[in-house]
Amino acid sequence: MRWHRLLSPAVIGAVTIGVVASFARPAMAGEGTAQGNGSVSDGQISASASASSSGGSSSPDPSGSGAADSAPPPPCPEVPAPPDIAAALGSGLTGQGTWYVPSCSIGYWSSTPTPAIWVPAGQAPGAAPSVPALLQQALGQAALVDPTIVLNPPGKQIVNEPSWLAITSGNWQAVVASASAGGVTATVSANPETVVWNLGDGNSITCPGPGVLYDSNEPAAAQSTYCAYTWRTSSANQPNEAYNVTATIEYEVTTTVTGAPDPTPDLGVHPGPSAQEAVQVSEVEALGTNP
Repeated sequence: MRWHRLLSPAVIGAVTIGVVASFARPAMAGEGTAQGNGSVSDGQISASASASSSGGSSSPDPSGSGAADSAPPPPCPEVPAPPDIAAALGSGLTGQGTWYVPSCSIGYWSSTPTPAIWVPAGQAPGAAPSVPALLQQALGQAALVDPTIVLNPPGKQIVNEPSWLAITSGNWQAVVASASAGGVTATVSANPETVVWNLGDGNSITCPGPGVLYDSNEPAAAQSTYCAYTWRTSSANQPNEAYNVTATIEYEVTTTVTGAPDPTPDLGVHPGPSAQEAVQVSEVEALGTNP
């Protein structure tokens, strides 16, 4: 599995000379300075470098022959990047992790690209990224909706009278998110399926949609809903004299993965964040007049 190769030796040499003494060689006359620039594309970070020189070549030939050194550095173990290089590269991809560079390339100055790789926490350099972990990371980044509760009638509800339960229509939408590492991209698509209502009196119901918003401009007889609840007791004995009503959208989560050979199962039903509202429910006594 190929990791992201991000940094030229010009950047590493310029950043580390005189700082990482155990690796860097002394600066040579005519060597220029380098600046790194990070960019984000499709959830991945890449780094580019530009070098400027003054008074000579930026690729001196140690042999003195005058020929540019184009040979790659020999293979060597990858080690955590020194702090100054890590700082120049930035925070990497997503989540916690560490930048690694080949140990023999620190301070190495040539035209051959010097690799830098971002390794997520808990993995070894060169290890294939965990597809389940990437899927969970993508799901954690998905903007699952905290819905807005709308009741009819608005305000206080009445014992033994049905109350319409709904969330705003803008809450009912699909959500897509991706996470990438090591050439693997995991994408989750969360589609709303149901709304679970907890009514605060020990009962709950599940509605197969966002509910119906009552339109006060239309005759009541011309409107109906598939999502309603009838409280049988008042909330007078509850804390703050109100029932704590919650609404939670449940999503069906499907997945796609690129860069990994194994098939990935869908994640099934996953609840979003819950909205809460204190709802007062009152009893209304009928008053009569003797004839």
